[in-house]
Amino acid sequence: EILCGQREWTVALIPWEGDWETAGLQHQALEFAFPVMVVPGKLAGASPGFLRLDAPDLCLTACYVANGHGYARLFNGSAGEWPLRWNQQGLAAPQAVDLRQRDLPPAQSSLPLRGWQFQTYRLW
Repeated sequence: EILCGQREWTVALIPWEGDWETAGLQHQALEFAFPVMVVPGKLAGASPGFLRLDAPDLCLTACYVANGHGYARLFNGSAGEWPLRWNQQGLAAPQAVDLRQRDLPPAQSSLPLRGWQFQTYRLW
């Protein structure tokens, strides 16, 4: 009975040539599924350049505040590892957390994000 009722899907057909990774289909899929939404406001406690993503395959998929802490969720859209560089400017070192915002092993100022990995960090 869970599947009873009317359903609606949105589908996108994206033609490409060559390898799907090289074509960047994972980025196009994320852009389609989660279009950019701008919300007026102010990020308190951090300067605009607190996170630096040096590789085109690193994506910021979420940035939010919960229980007085700021969080960023990142996705590595490639098979390779990419380092993360944190411009800490008055902030404590970022802490890797799980989806319930519980601490994982301590983060360092430059971390490799493994291929196809999502990871959430507490920024303050």
